[in-house]
Amino acid sequence: MNITNNTFEDITTFRKVEGVIAADAIYVYGSNTGTVTIKGNTINGVRDDINHPGDGIGITIHDYDNITIDDNTISDTYHNCVNLYRGIAGEVKITNNTFSNWDSNQDYQKEDGKYYYKKNGEETEVSAGCEGGRALRLALDSTATLTVTGNTFEPNNNTEPIDPDYVKITGYDESKVDTLIASLVNSNTWPDGVDYSKAILVNTTEGPSIEEPDEGENSEPVNGDSGTPE
Repeated sequence: MNITNNTFEDITTFRKVEGVIAADAIYVYGSNTGTVTIKGNTINGVRDDINHPGDGIGITIHDYDNITIDDNTISDTYHNCVNLYRGIAGEVKITNNTFSNWDSNQDYQKEDGKYYYKKNGEETEVSAGCEGGRALRLALDSTATLTVTGNTFEPNNNTEPIDPDYVKITGYDESKVDTLIASLVNSNTWPDGVDYSKAILVNTTEGPSIEEPDEGENSEPVNGDSGTPE
């Protein structure tokens, strides 16, 4: 399957898939040994305020092996830019994409333990599981191979996101985690001063912390993305 060179803008209504309404611009599922290529697409604005408030994903793929997601621009999603899960056991390549303003509704948790976001001055409760959001949320089988290179990550200005990590990967072969994290750090473009220990999580291993300046008379330790003193 190839999905190439399309533009998806302001996606706000969704069809029922497998008995549920999936709030996705591109939704691919159902072929355990198949191959799918999603290339050269622009996805801008995916949001659900009606069926599952707070949901909205650029690309969702499950029950598929051999996935290529290349040269796409995905921005302004209420939840994740890319979501892969269930039966992802083959070769996955996520390359040369630009991901920006995921979790665009910037939801927050209140004293009642529930999540909300504001739109047009009105507060809306977030549906279960739709809080937060990431650029990449990948749930893989341990046999999957993964390449994530050449991508650009551009978060929004939310200083207290529900999900601070830009990339969360689970189910990956534990023996390959350190190599994957090094590749994520060195082979993609990140915001200046990003704290990889907050931006990257593979299984239970965080990315490396940003380097702190040499201790001196006028130096202060740096704390995370904000660059504010501890």
